[in-house]
Amino acid sequence: MALYPCVQCDEECVDCTIQCSCCDRWVHSACVPMDDALLLAWSDVSLKFLCKDCCFTDNKYDMAKALERGQYRVADSHKHFEITATSWVNKTVPERERLTKRFKNYIPPDKRVITSTDGRMNVIKPRALGKKIGQRKRKINERTTTFKKKKD
Repeated sequence: MALYPCVQCDEECVDCTIQCSCCDRWVHSACVPMDDALLLAWSDVSLKFLCKDCCFTDNKYDMAKALERGQYRVADSHKHFEITATSWVNKTVPERERLTKRFKNYIPPDKRVITSTDGRMNVIKPRALGKKIGQRKRKINERTTTFKKKKD
């Protein structure tokens, strides 16, 4: 039995191998469906690699399992939820669950909606603030008057 068997072919991994970031097992670079240029770029950037056992369950690709261990960033609308790893570790389990629930239920405010002055109603903001294209504000003295026709 090999000391470091390949996850794909079960042969000994000696050189040209990649280590899974999840289970720390080794895979031959030839067994991974990547070309040489991509493998070189992968090693320079030091991204995480997940083997087939860590990404697949029952021969189906498990997206959630792969994403839980991936390299990802927080969206700009959710930046206020960022927390350092040490402060996350120091939190209790109920605090972590509360923060996770708040993160999942958070809906960013819509910039196209304005609230009425009394705060009771949300209205979609008009594109041009109630003016038609090319419309200009009329001065009071520019009003025209129509005269009634005189009856003969």
